[in-house]
Amino acid sequence: MARSWNEALLDIDDLPADALDAPQDSVVGTLIARARRDRRLSMADAVRGIGLQEAYLRAIESGEFWKLPSISYGLAYVKSYARFVGLDPELIGDQFKTEIAEMPRIHGL
Repeated sequence: MARSWNEALLDIDDLPADALDAPQDSVVGTLIARARRDRRLSMADAVRGIGLQEAYLRAIESGEFWKLPSISYGLAYVKSYARFVGLDPELIGDQFKTEIAEMPRIHGL
């Protein structure tokens, strides 16, 4: 039986209270940023480890996906970042797709 992303990664009660309420918040960004911090990795560590620009990693953590070059690149970047911080890249990638689908089409993605 397939697990949902929240069952596999953490209990939904562990998310910050506003992570699911405010539309500008990103579950993907929240989970990746928390995992990076939990592993005591700096943003510089992530840049070196993944080989992506810091601006893209910050965009992922903040849920500002329109700052990524495209949806396909964004998905690859999100999966790489998830893998780097020890999260399931497929589950995080699926959540990214959900969040992208819910974004207004004003940012060109």
